[in-house]
Amino acid sequence: MNSAISIKNLSKDYGQVHALQNVTLEIPAGKITGLVGPNGAGKSTLIKALVGALQPSAGLMNVLELNPIRKRWNLRKQIGYMPQEPALYTDLSARENVLFYARVHRSANARGLAEQLLNELNLADRLDSAVHTLSGGMQKRVSLACALIHNPKLLILDEPTAALDPLLKRHLWVRFKKLAAAGKTLLISTHLIDEAMLCDNVVLLQHGRVVANDMPQALIASGAARIRYRGETGEWSETVSATGTALAVALQKHGLSQDIASVEIEAENLEDVMVARLEQQGKGKP
Repeated sequence: MNSAISIKNLSKDYGQVHALQNVTLEIPAGKITGLVGPNGAGKSTLIKALVGALQPSAGLMNVLELNPIRKRWNLRKQIGYMPQEPALYTDLSARENVLFYARVHRSANARGLAEQLLNELNLADRLDSAVHTLSGGMQKRVSLACALIHNPKLLILDEPTAALDPLLKRHLWVRFKKLAAAGKTLLISTHLIDEAMLCDNVVLLQHGRVVANDMPQALIASGAARIRYRGETGEWSETVSATGTALAVALQKHGLSQDIASVEIEAENLEDVMVARLEQQGKGKP
């Protein structure tokens, strides 16, 4: 696997608080990876470390083959970072904010590209509006345009769709998918399960630890399913792992391979699996 981000045994402590604990990850290049977890799980701390805004207590990081602490300025030319709260100049217009970031990155054709991005993000009629007059959703879109203006290889987005309406969320995810299809790598922090399902890979954090790391469908397949059988010999139900093999074994165990009238399977969804993993981690289980 070609990795855009490699992390090994990364930890960050704030006194007695362990924000990150021995995090080891490989984030694949050209894919969308979702960083999921409850509040306080360590998502924002990890993101800040990856963009060079925070010095870890221990561990190693390579982002686009660069150390984000020692080579932060070289790395920032290749990263588009969208913080959870828009980092914008509120007295400047939407266009002026994007142009400012374009000049920082020395982007070619800055004015034309800034206008194009803002138009694509449905802000054509607010190009010259001061940011403080824009809604929260509009400010989010301006912030995304600022992150995209220099055509980065890697996008790190911290809760990019928080507080946005469903239609706008869908619009942004169409944009994210197009970026990944064009070869960009996206690391997206979210607490929304429906968004996690749109990712190519999901990393679940809790208490600064990696609880799960896999494709959404693979995580679902690792969960459980409730099988209900009705046939000539009676009725029964059983909880098994959510795989076809487990179903076949369960049917064979009950001697029901020939006289099945109906089988109803209730498989877990991604939210069920994640909640189970979080509960298991909370009990201190491996």
